[in-house]
Amino acid sequence: MFSEFWMNIIASILASLITAYLTSKLKNWWTIRKYKKLTKKKSKLINEYKQVKLYLENRNQYKEFLLIEIIKLIGQFAITAIIVILILFGLFSRSGIESIYLNMLAEFLKLLFFVIPSCFLFLIFDKVSKLEILHLRLKDFTAFENMVKEIVSEDELRDILR
Repeated sequence: MFSEFWMNIIASILASLITAYLTSKLKNWWTIRKYKKLTKKKSKLINEYKQVKLYLENRNQYKEFLLIEIIKLIGQFAITAIIVILILFGLFSRSGIESIYLNMLAEFLKLLFFVIPSCFLFLIFDKVSKLEILHLRLKDFTAFENMVKEIVSEDELRDILR
């Protein structure tokens, strides 16, 4: 009973030392991660600001950009539609061959052709939302510029735009 008491004391001292050591390491890691994330977010915002300002100054370049992006989206949607049509018409329906391996391959291809259109649709919706954000920032550029100036200092912004 007496030795059990001392073992508990030693275990609690070790646990508190390990906790104190790990807490400082965790705080350092969290601070570094937070700084890196903030720096990355800041550089992304600055790059977006540059792009929006460029398109605001040169509307023809913005129209070309939109046209190219819309053509890409139509192409992605067409590919998705073709794959879905092939699946609906049963491109991989059973052909009378009773092989386990061929049936497994057919089922795998069905699954693959289900996943690919899903990914394409996700990419299409993601691109459309990014284009919508870009358009809204162009539409109300002063509000976007004020938001950037709240995050980035005026001197830093001037240095970047040179």
